[in-house]
Amino acid sequence: MGHRYRGAIAAQAVALLLCACSAADFKQPIAAFADQTNAAKTTFQGYATSLDQVNHEQNLADIAREPKLLFVPASDCKRASKRCQLFIDDGRRRRLNASIVPNITAIMNGLSTYATNLNAIATADSAGEIKTAVDAANTNLIGLAKAADGLNKQLGRTTTLETQVTALATPLADIVTLALTTYVEQVKLQALRDATERMESIFPQVTSVLVEVGETDNSIKTTSLFLKFNDAQVAFKSAAPEERLAKLTAMEAAADAYDRGLNADPGAPFIKLAMAHTALTNALRSPDPSFEQVFAFIQQVADAVTRLANDAKAIDKALNPPQPKP
Repeated sequence: MGHRYRGAIAAQAVALLLCACSAADFKQPIAAFADQTNAAKTTFQGYATSLDQVNHEQNLADIAREPKLLFVPASDCKRASKRCQLFIDDGRRRRLNASIVPNITAIMNGLSTYATNLNAIATADSAGEIKTAVDAANTNLIGLAKAADGLNKQLGRTTTLETQVTALATPLADIVTLALTTYVEQVKLQALRDATERMESIFPQVTSVLVEVGETDNSIKTTSLFLKFNDAQVAFKSAAPEERLAKLTAMEAAADAYDRGLNADPGAPFIKLAMAHTALTNALRSPDPSFEQVFAFIQQVADAVTRLANDAKAIDKALNPPQPKP
């Protein structure tokens, strides 16, 4: 049994040596992928917070309109109770003020850490450093999948991403344990292949839930922008002659903000990020990789992140204009 085991590992090492490419070839695209993942994380963080506030306000409005939606557990809110919690029950019972921020934060941090771990593998100088980075990547991926399952549950869906990635065991730890320091570059390459293929099995589902959060938030904000535009239009039409210029200026600003909301695409960075990751995974599998497509998608991620940041700033300014000092 031991001879067969060592023979299998040796065969993997030989297969790695036959590959014409090395991990060094992937340092630049992996570093670029990490940079844009972190940029998307920073830009997107505010969406979850604002959506939390909007969802809470909507839950309160729904219960005020239909009080029977309010649910208080029989054991709660009594003098001897240990908890006092209010729920909304519209077919999907949840806390009145349930927050998606912790799961969103965990997902975004998980994606960022994943990209950092890829970079650590690509730049490692020894088998020991590779093993450390791989172990960190495996642990992080399970946590990321768990957070995505949690967020999907909050959104009324059931997923088993944690089970899925846990079942995908990687043989790399066995290779590194044998300390094939002579073949560090080849071990790196196999580590990158294993890590990206494992993440690719859940990456589209993880990013799709972030797309949904962004689009939901933008839809709610766009409704508010429409109401502001409608009010500005009514104010202009009913304005006295001496007020028309000021009212028209306000209406134009409201129209610009509403147009920005209608054309915002907060899910784009994550759609492009998923495409970039698929291209990177495919390139790592290839014996003769080309990174043109990887870099093209990464540039699209960068463009989408920049647009998202600009749109978010303009929309928030329109919805929350600075108040004049007294």
